[in-house]
Amino acid sequence: MLFRSRLRDPNERPKLVVVLHAMMVCALRYVANERLATDWLETYPDASQRSRELVILSGMDGLSVENLQALVIVTFVHIGDGEANKAWPLIGTLARGVVYLGLHTEPEETQRGEVSLKPLSSLSPARVWTEAEERRRVFWNVFLLDRFCSTATGWNTNLSSEDVQVRLPSDGLYWVKEEPVTTPFFNVWDSSLGRMGKSVSFLPSHFTSLADQDKQSTATAPTSERVTPDGRVPENRSVDVSTIGSFAYCVEATESLNRVVKFFLQRPVDFQSKQEFRAWLTRFKELDLQLIHWKMFLPRRWKDSNISKEPAFVHMDPNLTLAHITHNTSMILLHQSIAYPRASILEKVRLASTASAETCQLAASETANIVQKYLQYTPFVGLVNHQFSLCTYLSARVMLIHSHTHQLDIPDAYHILLSSLQQMSSRWVSMNPSLKLTSNATDFSQGLSSQLHTLQRMIGSPSFNVTASDYVAEVNHALGVKLPAVSPGESQWLAERRTQQRHSIIPVGARHSHYLDTNGLRTGSDHQSPFSHTMQTPSSGSMHSGRTTNEDHASVPTSTGQSRHALAPQAQHAQPGGDLTFNEIFTSNNATQPLGDNLDGISSCPDDGKLAVQVVTEMIPSIKPSAAPSIGERLAVFFNENTIAKVIGTAEAYLENNASHTNSFISSH
Repeated sequence: MLFRSRLRDPNERPKLVVVLHAMMVCALRYVANERLATDWLETYPDASQRSRELVILSGMDGLSVENLQALVIVTFVHIGDGEANKAWPLIGTLARGVVYLGLHTEPEETQRGEVSLKPLSSLSPARVWTEAEERRRVFWNVFLLDRFCSTATGWNTNLSSEDVQVRLPSDGLYWVKEEPVTTPFFNVWDSSLGRMGKSVSFLPSHFTSLADQDKQSTATAPTSERVTPDGRVPENRSVDVSTIGSFAYCVEATESLNRVVKFFLQRPVDFQSKQEFRAWLTRFKELDLQLIHWKMFLPRRWKDSNISKEPAFVHMDPNLTLAHITHNTSMILLHQSIAYPRASILEKVRLASTASAETCQLAASETANIVQKYLQYTPFVGLVNHQFSLCTYLSARVMLIHSHTHQLDIPDAYHILLSSLQQMSSRWVSMNPSLKLTSNATDFSQGLSSQLHTLQRMIGSPSFNVTASDYVAEVNHALGVKLPAVSPGESQWLAERRTQQRHSIIPVGARHSHYLDTNGLRTGSDHQSPFSHTMQTPSSGSMHSGRTTNEDHASVPTSTGQSRHALAPQAQHAQPGGDLTFNEIFTSNNATQPLGDNLDGISSCPDDGKLAVQVVTEMIPSIKPSAAPSIGERLAVFFNENTIAKVIGTAEAYLENNASHTNSFISSH
């Protein structure tokens, strides 16, 4: 193989060191020789972790095909170990890396026209066809990881149609023999087609060149709403698909699965609208036809996952096996929305529901047979792809939903799928747990098996409240993704940020901040006294509302004859510090008379006391009491410390000298 021949070359070997470290991360745990494993563990107790760190740092430090290959291996390990929190960031890095290196395009197809600005070329041209094919396979492996991430989480894909302009991988026999062949391009749908009402039935799957793709895209009728088998535009008959193999069909099946998720399950639909409901059903029929078409027109040698020509010998290609069960999973995810519909559309799809339920069960049963046969005739040491586990889980899950919906016994095929997941987990579990990256982690297959046990226990009970299409939370739980924990208390940093941001948001003109709520203002007897709270400001922390000695206490008479502590009379001597003008704070609707331009001269005229009271009385109704219960805290939303002290001090002095105004102020506020 190409890798071994490069490894023997002294000039090529240094480039492959990072790939060897990735292989250690994946394979070290499976060392069968117990003595060798023990000696290695004693000499290098953290060998796997150190190799992983080297791979990650190398991948971040430079762009190269070898770095991408190493990251793909490490990502594969993290998903299998049930550590998706470590895998998802790597998949994002890989998706951008293949684009930056130009692995997403064919060199001979990029010069179809003249451009004013050519993109930077980060990679030298391939020296031989085998090297070019290796780069294609690196890209398609990243593509599969990207699609798996999108299907498992519901996130958008990182690689769009504009990022995929590369030929499909060739049949592995040609690659091993180093026999150059030309493979077709694969059509990845544009995300603009996702809107319901746009037809996807006329889109071909393959192209001989990107120029052919442009011709086909202009000849389609994307606005058609009706789809019939006779109305389909046949694919380009000149495309030669004899050069593609099982890996290419696995890519196609995976993309079909992602199309069901992206263009059907994730599309928002108003089921009360007849037009949108009709478009939703049309999209369902279009995708169903394309899935049937893919399976029907597979070449004869690829129709059966057992590719052996001898009846007595069973040889199941891993990629082709994965392609078939992925196709079955696509059928399940597409049909289960109608087979087990939500209550709002139950009557509308009742006739089609039975047929779709039968399709789901047949696809799940076929998956059970394929998986059982594959695990039976492959060596026990053979690891199973994470997508293999996901398809097995979704097939078993739909059987549980069917049994619960129709009050039926759980079929035998379900137990086959459950047993298969447990066997996949056994294959993944290390012979030497101490050589794993994370010894206490539950692997992906075991996590999915646990999810099935949980669902099975709820069968027939009211607690079985499972939506057929909503599998994301269950799968990510098996992948070790935990929901963000709710903090029992608010940290000091967060409290300070809330205070600062509340104080910094100023309504300008007639537009008010969404932080200010005038609907919930308390009035009447339950309104707390404006003079009984501590004033908080961003700069000073707290300022007590009263003085600390009896001599310094200033009292404000109330209507009941009691006295209330005044609001910081010492603030009258504070230095002026207001940066905002009144006209920036008050709207013309709120102000009863023209207000001053700034606060510097607020105590320079006899009417400043009335003006200060007016400021206080007009500011209070615009601020929610729960956010700032005291006058000082409410004014802190609009003013800095010096400004607040000046306004409150002036208003307080005026109220002390004018009992009538004080009584009316207290009764109304």
